[in-house]
Amino acid sequence: MQKFIGTVPYTYGGTSPRSGFDCSGLAQYVYHHFGKSIPRTAEAQFLRFRHESKGRAWGGDLVFFHVDSDPNSYVYHVAIYEGDNHIVSATDPSEGIAWQKIWDSDVTFGTITH
Repeated sequence: MQKFIGTVPYTYGGTSPRSGFDCSGLAQYVYHHFGKSIPRTAEAQFLRFRHESKGRAWGGDLVFFHVDSDPNSYVYHVAIYEGDNHIVSATDPSEGIAWQKIWDSDVTFGTITH
């Protein structure tokens, strides 16, 4: 995943390093690389994953961002947790794939691996 940072573009609907990723396409691609099949959209991934507390989250878990920072609302963005309050995410066309700090305190962590 580190090799995608700064080299692979953000592409709405993107699902491959060749053409670019959107946020859920990046998560789906990475999980597929490790033999896990997950849904395509951020909202569907949120519904599929078991919610986990931040303190129990591992690197590789997903971080879900909600509309109005309300954990019961629609998920508008998903990122891959790196640990220590950092994520890797397909951000937007100007940044592409980026390593970032989690910018919202009201996110939901999700796992299918532990």
